[in-house]
Amino acid sequence: MGPEEAEQMLSEWASITRDRDTRVRTAVAAGLSKHRVHRITGIGRSTIDRILAGTPGAERANSVPDRGQDDH
Repeated sequence: MGPEEAEQMLSEWASITRDRDTRVRTAVAAGLSKHRVHRITGIGRSTIDRILAGTPGAERANSVPDRGQDDH
């Protein structure tokens, strides 16, 4: 895989995960259980609970914490 393909792959991932919370809420509203959402996505059940509760920070639940260091 070349750098262009790797960049495209990451761009696709970012666009899909950007609306993760909306997708989880939509799936549960459509009748999927939290357990099923967890099994399909791998998202932790406590994170799903936070998403459904709409608590602040749910969008950042799976992000890497900033440790004040540059990534290069």
